[in-house]
Amino acid sequence: MKRPKNYIRELREAAGLTREGLAVRVGCGITTITKIERGERKLHVEWILRISDALECYPADLIDGGPERLKPRERALVDVFRGMSEDRQDSFYKGAISAAQPVGPRRKKETG
Repeated sequence: MKRPKNYIRELREAAGLTREGLAVRVGCGITTITKIERGERKLHVEWILRISDALECYPADLIDGGPERLKPRERALVDVFRGMSEDRQDSFYKGAISAAQPVGPRRKKETG
């Protein structure tokens, strides 16, 4: 029976892990990881928690329909941000907001 889509394979690959590497971290066999990734095995809460812990992600990241999934670059930014002190986070945030502001239209030089 085919299960709903999950993002375990994508997250595993983004983490640079093989199925074997993930299986070792989770404490199961490669066949189990393969079946879960393919949706051939039910993804119980216990599996979600074990796999998300092994992949160092949020449990909802594994499941279709969870909060908006972050792309690897976005996840890296979040991880960097969370590793900063509060003062550095404030500075980083202000700089990012400033850099993201649209630039006004360029004025043509008046000749004349």
